[in-house]
Amino acid sequence: MQQGKNIILIYDDIDRSDNKELIQTILYLSEKLTSQNRADSPGRIKVIFQYSMEHMEKLGFQNDFLEKFCNQKIGLTDIPLRRLLFETQRHMYPMQDAVLTDKDVDGLAPYLYLGRAALLPDEQVRATHYLHSRMTIRRAKNMIKTLVGDTHILPSDFRTSQPNRNTWIVMRYVEQFFPNVYDDMRRVNLKDVFSLHYNVKNETRKISLIDLKQEHDHHTIDMVLDEDKYPENFERYLVWRMLGLDGMCREEEIEQIKTRKAVDLPKLYRRDTRQMRAVDHLDYEDIEQGIRFILTAGTISVNHYIYYANKMVTEVLQQPEADRHCAFHTWAQCMYREERGIQTIQRLGISVWWSLFHAFAIASRYWSENEQKENYCALISYYFQEESIDVFNQRLLDELLPLWDGMPARLPEIFLAVVTKLSTLSVCENWNHYENFFVFLSRSLRALYRSGMVSSLDPWLIADLADTAHKEASGACHGEALKDSKQLAEALIYQARREAIQHRDFFREHDMDSCLSRYVRYYEVTLQYLAKMEQIMKCTRKGKARYEPRIRSKWSSGDAEAVKETEELMKASNPVQVAGENPKHLTLVRLIELLKKY
Repeated sequence: MQQGKNIILIYDDIDRSDNKELIQTILYLSEKLTSQNRADSPGRIKVIFQYSMEHMEKLGFQNDFLEKFCNQKIGLTDIPLRRLLFETQRHMYPMQDAVLTDKDVDGLAPYLYLGRAALLPDEQVRATHYLHSRMTIRRAKNMIKTLVGDTHILPSDFRTSQPNRNTWIVMRYVEQFFPNVYDDMRRVNLKDVFSLHYNVKNETRKISLIDLKQEHDHHTIDMVLDEDKYPENFERYLVWRMLGLDGMCREEEIEQIKTRKAVDLPKLYRRDTRQMRAVDHLDYEDIEQGIRFILTAGTISVNHYIYYANKMVTEVLQQPEADRHCAFHTWAQCMYREERGIQTIQRLGISVWWSLFHAFAIASRYWSENEQKENYCALISYYFQEESIDVFNQRLLDELLPLWDGMPARLPEIFLAVVTKLSTLSVCENWNHYENFFVFLSRSLRALYRSGMVSSLDPWLIADLADTAHKEASGACHGEALKDSKQLAEALIYQARREAIQHRDFFREHDMDSCLSRYVRYYEVTLQYLAKMEQIMKCTRKGKARYEPRIRSKWSSGDAEAVKETEELMKASNPVQVAGENPKHLTLVRLIELLKKY
């Protein structure tokens, strides 16, 4: 001011904050700064506010109040999402091939050209209205920048094949334009993300979008998805639509579509929601796995997992069988000496195999189909050989969970490599009281379903088996059998066995020249595995579960007191306080590494 220079203050998106008092403070301070301006002297201060009038009105600011601070108004031209994204893409990366296509944008809100009926008849109008103040250049730039960055991180097959490409584009859109939904996807189960809350007579109720889809009271649908009253519900609905999770059809509907018969939708949607099937590649399991992959891809820990999984393949599994044992220990020693190995594969209290199976689940996204089969089958074979496993026990149930979870879809050879080994194990105890037994069974049945060998198993009911076991275990007395879980498990096994027998008999009947004999073998091995799981549940001797995590990590110091102090630190409700009490046998470096995990 004293130097006679003009100053311009620009408040971009002042309404981004929902704090009315904060905005008022900024307005008053700005007015105070400009009140000293003199028309006949240099060194003036001018202020520019950029905001959405619609949003400001919702915050309680009216035109007559704002006129005191903004005596001149200029309306900014609305830019449609399609133009905003394509212009941003062309400006930022003029020399590169476009990442986004017209077809990609067609499926995004507010356009939603999905070819599927919406729950809201005026869906596009509502979405346009809701997104009016969200279409900012900053968000478009961030989305395009992330998509281009993904081309160096995500496998090409993932970015070009459906439904993965749609999942990828939508997730990057959601990350910028619906950040609250994106954050929830990182924290909670996908099924919970698409559960909506609403109020009826001061009572909060909950309904999933899948159940809402069957609701025939249009007033209820309109109320639950009201973008003004329940903006979070409306955002979740739009994301649900864009991801294609609303495209699930029942078996009867698919048959009617195939035969071009008229679909009686009211009658159809009154049926049990658990009779669901996927159509037009809209497979819930594929979409969910794609979302999980995108949420973790490119992070440091994921890169470490990929690094060690690939080293395991080249330095151990591809070596001659006689050399693998020594090669495995050399590979393990490499991890002990590297910080990234301690942070990922060789973590305290977690089996190396558990981490390896998890690492393979991530790395396999970057492998070809043949590499997936070869690498997984080699790992499974080596695991059972190296660990000399000959009986079903608690350790096996715990360690194999990430193997089932990350198993690539539509490759029955990998599923069969596991169950072939499991079918030969001895059964000495039942695990009807142990939660992870039913989680193990649930994940293995899901792997069977995803392998493409069966289709009548209900994926929602399979997931319910793990959820039921968790709820029962939380409320059960120590060692008490989980009866509901056992009953549901028996029903699922019965259904899987019945379909497996039908398919086996079909291939037997049509196997004229022994061309189909391997498929007969596929189902015979599957039936042996299902019989083994039934045998475990019927065993009279009760297995003894350990509820404390067993330390399987190797310490270079070999100090038993250090292991003991580490266990105490991990079990503590306030590990920082325990660390502050100066553990005598832990170095400061080790203490830092452990505290970073909290």
